[in-house]
Parts: sequence; structure tokens; C-alpha cells
Amino acid sequence: MYVCKTMRLCSFLLSKGFNYVRVDTDFNNTKFNVWIFESTPELWVAVTEYSNRPKMYK
Repeated sequence: MYVCKTMRLCSFLLSKGFNYVRVDTDFNNTKFNVWIFESTPELWVAVTEYSNRPKMYK
């Protein structure tokens, strides 16, 4: 399972055609949600693509 902690990454993964398995409360900060995705090689390629793209906002 892959735990996605940011809404921006979650939106990126959803736009790539991935679907989350469930939404949970973040254990470290209960004010926030996390999205759980099935961990696949394709998902990791998309996460790497997201992390390597130029930052639009600081």
C-alpha cells in the first residue's frame, strides 16, 4: 500500500487514472486525511514523475 499525504499528489495520481483504495485519518496529525493507493510499479513511476517535475509553487 502507498500512503499519499498531499491532496496535490492525490489529484495528480487520479488524473493519471489511478484510484485510491480508501481514505483514512493521518496518524501523525488527525486534522488531515491520507489517501491509500495500491502499490504497483506503475504507481511508483507516476509518483517519481510527480516528484521530478519542476516546482510551480514554493
